[in-house]
Amino acid sequence: MRLKGRKNFSRVFETGGKSATKSLVMWSVAPDGDPAPGGRRMGLAVSRKAGGAVRRNRIKRVLREAYRLNRFHLKDGADFIIYPKAGCGMDSLAGAQKELLQAWERAGLLRGPGAEPRRNGKA
Repeated sequence: MRLKGRKNFSRVFETGGKSATKSLVMWSVAPDGDPAPGGRRMGLAVSRKAGGAVRRNRIKRVLREAYRLNRFHLKDGADFIIYPKAGCGMDSLAGAQKELLQAWERAGLLRGPGAEPRRNGKA
């Protein structure tokens, strides 16, 4: 579920598309070919400009939970990196979910309206 490693981050930053919302910037690579079910990965890059260590960790925890609760709305095989903007006011789970869904919609990573979300790799 997590995008890890310099190689993967570099691939998304270099080849991915960029979209932004009020509080987030997102780089994403659309799924290609026939990806494995449930193969979505999120990376986080939180700058010191977002605040001190406590604030940065809170932002990361809230974003991870928002992703966990809404990952089934994403197309399979999507890789993306979330970068919270400096001074983002993302302290609540509801705010993080709203921003993530908006970013995914702008990037075209959401499933179609008729598509059933997959849970645990099952249709």
